[in-house]
Amino acid sequence: MTRTNSHMNFFVCGGEMTLPVHLAQHRRSIILNPLCSFRRLVWAMLILAALPAPVAMAQEDGGASQMTVANRPRPDWDAAGIGVGGFLVFPSVELGLANDDNIYRLREAPTRDIVRAARPRIFGVSRWSRHEIELDAGLDASSFEEADDEDVRNWFLGAGGRFDIGRDTWVRAQVNMRELHEERGDPESPATALRPVSRRMSGVQVEAFRRMNRLTVGLEGSYTDVAFDDTVDSVTGRPLVQNDRDRAEREVSARLGWKVASASEMYLRATRYSRRYDRPQGEDRYLRDSDGTEAVLGSRLELGAVLAVEVFAGYRSQSYDRDERLPDVDGLGYGGVLTWNVTPLTTVRGAVSRTVNESALRQASGYLSSTWEIGLDHELRRNVLIGADMSVTTNSYEGIEREDDIVTSTIWVTWKFNRTVSANFGYRGQRRDSTVRRDDYAKNYVFLDVRLSL
Repeated sequence: MTRTNSHMNFFVCGGEMTLPVHLAQHRRSIILNPLCSFRRLVWAMLILAALPAPVAMAQEDGGASQMTVANRPRPDWDAAGIGVGGFLVFPSVELGLANDDNIYRLREAPTRDIVRAARPRIFGVSRWSRHEIELDAGLDASSFEEADDEDVRNWFLGAGGRFDIGRDTWVRAQVNMRELHEERGDPESPATALRPVSRRMSGVQVEAFRRMNRLTVGLEGSYTDVAFDDTVDSVTGRPLVQNDRDRAEREVSARLGWKVASASEMYLRATRYSRRYDRPQGEDRYLRDSDGTEAVLGSRLELGAVLAVEVFAGYRSQSYDRDERLPDVDGLGYGGVLTWNVTPLTTVRGAVSRTVNESALRQASGYLSSTWEIGLDHELRRNVLIGADMSVTTNSYEGIEREDDIVTSTIWVTWKFNRTVSANFGYRGQRRDSTVRRDDYAKNYVFLDVRLSL
């Protein structure tokens, strides 16, 4: 399995909070846990913003959130890339072998199988002094030794660029397309489907930024089209309609920030988003179109390469006005993130998040997904990294009596043999306990990935 290097989030008070895993993309908001004092969180933001930080310690680029043990540059061991004109191109391929002891994620009579994977990828970035263009394309193909119907081919293709209007003003745009498959055991996917359900996504995102002394202004808009392929019932042989889940997702947001001190900032962000389905869903003809708003007040602080903290609080609402059978979701919200480089060789990552997700289950408007995560990365040697991650997720469905608790634990070792060859070996265990008892499962997954890079 491929492990991403994006830093994760942390919590700052005893209650539950919601925030995106990547702070550059605040895609969803949160629902406030009443046990946490909203007033105390606002005071925490004000204190955090007022903390003085020496200029020598505070860096907007290359700080704690970017320079963790897992993602810091290693010139002697990182792929050098291939120069092509004004671009630097990084081709790679990852070959994987895994043992999965419950490929269908069933409570009883689990099926074990060997999974082989091939993940070629090519990434290119410009080397210009101003402006930037990035190109990225890849394939993730998995094949099973026995269960041929589980073979999948996922792919992605993207291009993006940044146009620097001035030193403190830029515009960024990105387009992307990808095809994914839903995992077995996903409540949103038919349990009796002959093959995993395919989902194609294509979208565009535009972002503009302007800095004026202490004030920063940001605007962002995105459009995503989501399309599902129909499948076949493995028991009856009849078609299972999935294209009634097709939808268009639109989002527009504005952000105002004020630099209070050399390394701290307070900001206000407002977001408007919509979900528009192509057709009514299922035999009950649910109209799942929804509209939402979000307003967030936040503060962030970064102390050099040691510590990065961000907290925010706000309000979120999501309404399903076209169908009275689907309940609305709204409430106060808050969130935060922390990345701590304990030593130059060790990074601690933590996160708590709660997001509102779309659902295709009968009578459910959506579900609230609350996740607690903690991770540790350690550098044994410059070319040998070890790590451990643990997450606990609770999915609570709105409109129906269903709640899923999912616990995932991972340990891994990454060994860079040279600039070209590296290996990643690890174990992942996962368990789900659901109020729908037949959907409980436990699985163990052992994997070995070998990566070749230029």
